[in-house]
Amino acid sequence: MMIELTAATFPSADRFNYINCTSKPSPVEAVPVRIEIQPDMVPGDVIELRTQGFSDSDGTQPVAGTQTKVVHLLGSIDAKEFVELNVGPYATAIKPIGSGSLDASYSVKRNGVVIGNSKRALVKVDLKMPGGGTCPEGE
Repeated sequence: MMIELTAATFPSADRFNYINCTSKPSPVEAVPVRIEIQPDMVPGDVIELRTQGFSDSDGTQPVAGTQTKVVHLLGSIDAKEFVELNVGPYATAIKPIGSGSLDASYSVKRNGVVIGNSKRALVKVDLKMPGGGTCPEGE
C-alpha cells in the first residue's frame, strides 16, 4: 500500500519563498520543516525527512556535506495537523549554503516498509548580510 503525501513546507520562509537572516526563527537557531499529517498516517509510522543544501537557487548544485536526515516516530496524532522537524546543525547543514537553496523530502515507513514518498520541496536561502558576512550567530 502506498499513501499520497503532500510536499513539506518551510514555515519560516517569507512570501517570496526565501529564508534569510530576518526569518523567524533565524536560520541560525532553526530551519523548521513542516510535514502535514495525512489521513492515512497512524501512530507508530516513522517519518524520515531528508534535506540537501544547494549553492544555486533552483536546487541543482549540491553543497557537499549539507545533507541531513531526521527520523521522527509518529506518536499520538489526535489533534495534530502537522509535525515540525528542524534542519541542523546550522554550521554544517545551513551555513555552507550561503546564498542558494535547500530542499526537503520525506518518506513514511510502517513496520520498516516505505509506504509513501513526498514530492520535493525547495526554499531559497540567503544568509548574506548587507555589507558582508553571514547571519550573526549568538550574542
